[in-house]
Amino acid sequence: MGDESTVSPKDRFLTVYGRKPVLEALADDALRVDKVILADTARGPGAAEIQRAAKEAGVAVQRASAHRVKVLAGNGKQDQGVLADVVAPRM
Repeated sequence: MGDESTVSPKDRFLTVYGRKPVLEALADDALRVDKVILADTARGPGAAEIQRAAKEAGVAVQRASAHRVKVLAGNGKQDQGVLADVVAPRM
């Protein structure tokens, strides 16, 4: 296997997008969420629930433009204005 120091930081994360998948990742004690990125346009009870869950899990929430979230998610039709970087499990 490759040396840990040669692994790109980008390859250490799985990007999860959409409200429910992000909430599930935050609630799963077996996963470590590095950060949550929420679109500036995300409002209402769904956004508030994600912010509350992230705070309870001790995960930082960053705000970004809706366009930036779409680019990072790689799937603009289903990101729902939110994504999370989850530390990839070691194999």
